[in-house]
Amino acid sequence: ADTDSLVVPALETSTHVFNGFVAGSGLDKFNLEAHKGSAYTAANAAATSNPGATDVEDDVTMLVDIAGGQDITTAAGLTVAVAAGGEYVNINSANNKKGVFVTAVDENAGTDQHVFTWTSDGSGVITPVKVGILSGAAVDINDMHKTNFNA
Repeated sequence: ADTDSLVVPALETSTHVFNGFVAGSGLDKFNLEAHKGSAYTAANAAATSNPGATDVEDDVTMLVDIAGGQDITTAAGLTVAVAAGGEYVNINSANNKKGVFVTAVDENAGTDQHVFTWTSDGSGVITPVKVGILSGAAVDINDMHKTNFNA
């Protein structure tokens, strides 16, 4: 199969649109390794409700919007959603770590996926930066794999 790749620089703050993205192991790549400095170690299954305490550092974590009032397709909304009192309050990070969030308004195939790199500060507070939108008929949050975000 033909795969397409986009490499995102370490300190990127612009949003890149990747049309026709195909999710899954060994398929298209939205390479974010430069952000972390090494490969992401896991891809957490798409959360469709606030999970029990979940550590997400070094991972690619998928979140589907839930009824909590925050718009997790924006950096501002996602920042609130993963903070104390947010709809995804149980998403946690150790201090001074990095990772990736992929968010969507639903689990349907063809729904745009919003990609954020994030860092946590010395208190574990997560600050996301939107770096991409993955779109296309074959993009599905349930098919995302860590290899879609590694080199």
